[in-house]
Amino acid sequence: YDDVATMAIASTTRASMATKTIQDARVLPIEKNAIPRRRRVTVASHRAMQDASRQSTDVEAQVHVSRKDNASWNRRTWMNASLVAWCVGWQAWAMSSVAEESTPKQREDETATCQVKRVFVAGSTGQSGQRIVRQLQQRGIQVRAGARNVKKANQILSNAAEDGAGLEVVQADVTWDMERLRQAIGDVDAVVCATGFRPSPDINGVFKVENLGTKNLVDASKAAGVCKFVLISSLLTNAPLVGQKDNPNYKFLNYFGGVLDQKKEAEDYLRASGLNYTIVRAGGLTNDPSYSSGLFVSPEDTLFGLEQEPGREICRDLLASICIEALFQSKATNKVVE
Repeated sequence: YDDVATMAIASTTRASMATKTIQDARVLPIEKNAIPRRRRVTVASHRAMQDASRQSTDVEAQVHVSRKDNASWNRRTWMNASLVAWCVGWQAWAMSSVAEESTPKQREDETATCQVKRVFVAGSTGQSGQRIVRQLQQRGIQVRAGARNVKKANQILSNAAEDGAGLEVVQADVTWDMERLRQAIGDVDAVVCATGFRPSPDINGVFKVENLGTKNLVDASKAAGVCKFVLISSLLTNAPLVGQKDNPNYKFLNYFGGVLDQKKEAEDYLRASGLNYTIVRAGGLTNDPSYSSGLFVSPEDTLFGLEQEPGREICRDLLASICIEALFQSKATNKVVE
């Protein structure tokens, strides 16, 4: 009994060391609103599990040997020793099965290593989209500009800087099905969504563009394997949940097809998608360059477009710069800024 107990303790010590290896793996709490990747056992965990299993087998084999050599060995003692060995193996397996690899720090590291060289811009012919395309070119980034009307887009975007990077205009519509939209996105590293509905006879136009369209683009971006998604949204999308449902700005803007509510639903979809995202909630958009100075950036749900607050309006040129910086800044990982 003493011999077998010593062997079981030694085996437990070795398995504890294996368990320590597992615990040293990245088993950290998952950030709120972050979607964890599929669980998978790390190489270290797998090896530790195999080692513990072999140790369990060794103990049981040595138990049988000791039993032959010691006539006083009884069945209860043998079962206890086997149980110790079995528990050692189970502990190692249980620890390895919960090893997680998707942590906030890792996601920031992934952003830092995301080499953005090609960007798809949805809504490239819009006032904000044009500026995003041009600024990307000026930074030497290859641009794939999505537009419903390719001929019109080429005319609008033809005055881009001559020394900028290459520009490819492709037909794309966010209301397309996911596979067709994925093909339009092509082989890019990141996507910037600068779409916005335009008044039309279609009473469902707001929903199709601001809600369903953005969701389609998110799904297509995931299928295309992009490493970053930047979405231009608006202040007050979350107004009802933060005590601002009576805010006159919210009431006025949301009167048009519930546009802010549609944008908020699209925001939530992106946040739950697992994509690395940045959501830029802008104030009133203007082409006036005087609104390009005195930038004020705030966390989500802190700016409401009130008279006493900064950030009521922003120049589209500055908005474009913010969206582009979000592609390269690891601190913008999975953030909403206003």
